[in-house]
Amino acid sequence: MSERQGDRLSQNVCFLLWRRDIRPDKWQEHLRGLLPAVWSDGDLRAALTGGRLNYARIADLVTALGVEEQELVYGDLLRNSGTDVLAQNLRYLVGALERGGKKELASYLGIDPSTVSRWLSNASRPPAATLRELAAFFRLGAEVDLATMPLFLSPVPASIAEMRRWLHERLETLTPDEVREMFPALRRMLEPR
Repeated sequence: MSERQGDRLSQNVCFLLWRRDIRPDKWQEHLRGLLPAVWSDGDLRAALTGGRLNYARIADLVTALGVEEQELVYGDLLRNSGTDVLAQNLRYLVGALERGGKKELASYLGIDPSTVSRWLSNASRPPAATLRELAAFFRLGAEVDLATMPLFLSPVPASIAEMRRWLHERLETLTPDEVREMFPALRRMLEPR
């Protein structure tokens, strides 16, 4: 399986999980419940992030997800579904904002909060210039095209708010020994210079 096929397969796996209304932070756990016990954490990550999988692992995914092999490996399930990538990206990004975030976003863009609500309900769409401002607000980088790049299918957090939430959740589950082991490196990284 080529790297490009791995990327297509993983996007299709993520799409199928998203379509089942499973949160991205639960995708690996959900797959673990669907797949044979021989799947390692590395195999699960590969299925979600474009890593290489052997034929047996692909066959397991086909069975677990109820999709044809050709469709899973070579198809574009997202495009074929007619899903509005921009609308889903906006719901994903705005939904990850903390309390008051939608109002802060509207203020940053110089628009009424009801305009953001109309975007989320798909009653209207932001203009192209606003898409660049949205990407800047969410600190996504200039290369991100919210209209075509399905951030909502990313198994890793895309927005700063989601990254912070992800880090906080992981830190809360560390054992005391893990905290002691990681603390020196984290302290060096996070201390002001």
